Order: sequence, then C-alpha cells, then structure tokens
Amino acid sequence: MKFCKTYTKSALISALIIFISGLVLLLVFPREARNGGTNGAYLCIQVLIPSLFPFMVLSDFSVKSGLVSYIPNFVSRITGFLFNLPKEAAAVVILCLIGGYPVGAKAIKCLYDEGYLSKAQASRMCLFSVASGPGFLVTYIGAVMTRNLKLGYFLTLAQTITVLLLGVLSRLFAEGEKRLNKSEIKRLKPFGEALILSVESAVKSTAGLCGLVVLFSAFCEIYLSLTSPFPQLAPLVAFFEITTGVKVICRNPNTMLLAFFSGFGGLSVHLQIFLSVKNLKIPKLNFYLFRFLQGLLTSLITFLLFKIFPDVKAVFSSVECAEPEFHSSVLGCFMLIVTSGLFLVIIQKQNFKRKHFRR
Repeated sequence: MKFCKTYTKSALISALIIFISGLVLLLVFPREARNGGTNGAYLCIQVLIPSLFPFMVLSDFSVKSGLVSYIPNFVSRITGFLFNLPKEAAAVVILCLIGGYPVGAKAIKCLYDEGYLSKAQASRMCLFSVASGPGFLVTYIGAVMTRNLKLGYFLTLAQTITVLLLGVLSRLFAEGEKRLNKSEIKRLKPFGEALILSVESAVKSTAGLCGLVVLFSAFCEIYLSLTSPFPQLAPLVAFFEITTGVKVICRNPNTMLLAFFSGFGGLSVHLQIFLSVKNLKIPKLNFYLFRFLQGLLTSLITFLLFKIFPDVKAVFSSVECAEPEFHSSVLGCFMLIVTSGLFLVIIQKQNFKRKHFRR
C-alpha cells in the first residue's frame, strides 16, 4: 500500500514536470512549435494516412473475416518452432514487415480481441512485431533521402532478419503462457460487417497516430532550435521522431545511424504502439530492451551486407524538403492485388456454403 502511494506520488510529480516543461517550451518557442506542427500535419496528410490506413484496414479485415484461419497448417509448424505461437501469428509478422509500424501492433490487438491469442501471447508479440515497412525504408530513406535504392533494400532485409531473430529470442519469455483453444475464437463476421468494422477501427487508430505525430513534430522542431549551437546533438532527435531524425542524419550521412534508428523507431512510434494495444500490459523494460537490440542488430546486419557487397556505395542527397509519395509506389499495386484476392476467397467461401446448404 505504501509502495502504491509512493508510486502514485512519483507519477504525479513526473506528469507535473512534463506539463510545466512542455508549457514553457510552447510559450518560449511558439514559431518553432507552429512550424513543427505544420510539418507534422503535412506528413500525416501526405504520407501517414495514404500509406498506413489501407494496411490497418487490411490487418483488421483479415482477422474479423476469418481469413487468418485459412493459413496452411504447415505454417503452424514454422510459427510454433520459431516463436512458440499459433499459425495465425504468421499473418501479424507479414503485415508488420510489409505495412510498417504500428500495423503489427494493430493486428496483434485484433487477434487478441477475436480470441486467437492469449493476453500473454499478444503482449510478447508486441516485443518483436515492430518494424519499418519497405515504404519507409526503400521509398523514403532509399529513394528520396539517400538516392540509393540498394541501401533501402539492405535496410529492409536487415530489418526482416532482425524481426525473425527477436521473435526467436522472445521464446525466453514464453514460459507459462496460456494457449487458447479454437472454441474461444469469437464468431466470425460476415464480409460486409467485417469490412465496415475494420474501416471504423482504422479511422480511430489513424486519428490517434496523427495526433502523436503532430505533437512530436512540434517538439522536435523546438529541440533542433535548442541544439543548433551543438550540431552533433541534432541526430539524437531520431530518439523522439524517426522521420525528422532521418532528415537530420542525412545532412551528414551516416549509414549505421540510419540503420540503428530505423530499427529503434523513436518514442513517437512507441507511443503509437502503446496506443494501439492499450488494453495489453506490455512490460516496458523488455519492450525497450528489444528496441535497442533491434537497432543494434539492424546496424550490424546492414554493415555485414555492405561488407558482402562492397561495390554498393551509398550516394546521399542534401535535399531535405523532398517528401515521398507512398500512395503512388508499388505498395499501392500490391495492396490492390491482395484486396482483390481477399474478395475472391470470400466469394468462393460463400458460394461453397450456399451449395452445401442447398444439398
């Protein structure tokens, strides 16, 4: 009881310090806060919503419609061997690697809500199902900021290997996890209802993510203003917001820093993940331990890839204001193909049920 009171008092003091500090910064640096907030809003409208929203709808729809149940049985052997998780977890890892953060967390939340994962399993998946998607690594870092697509591909490969390695490492925390049986899975929803609920859920999640991005963009601009006399501290802004951090790092290019922070993600991303899975108790110490490991492993694997392929050189650009157009990338085509495939599967399933019922 005494510990609980002490903890509450400490939390209140910390919240008060953060509130007063934030208020002072906003009053002293109003122009920087406005410019940063404007950049954050632009990032949401031009990049975040077009690139993340379709993947968030897709992740929810694949679970609510029951498509994850049609994953081949041999996949359960792979996910069971690597991660000690049911086969439906494979869909989360794939969506995480393709859609980027926080799509993986959104898919985990949906699997938990529908009864495919226990609370312990869902919390553990949040430790390793965190990754930058190829839209960010290839399009933004590779094509726009560094003008080197091969660097983007190397970062994507390094990130994929890292997520799989961390998934294997997470087995150390799997002892005593409850495994759910199929009877605990909720009733699958019809196609139309599943789609509507998925869109509604994605809208709410995207709104929360955009709010965090605008907030952190404002304070990142203030941070850069404060550290302008000490340019060596500027890249540390990536600890708070990864997109702004990449822009700053590319002023004085450093491949290993880019690799580390693309794996680490930044505090803005971490809060987006916590927002997506707010009803799950993620052990924060383990979460941040995994984030630092992810940054280090991504850097190490990227370094090894450049050693294996020494002819590939990073050619960096000094252009800072360019913005990628995710909605016109190859990911848009991929999304269209996947969605079309989902429609065909659902239609075939419904036709089969009708014929069987008539008989």
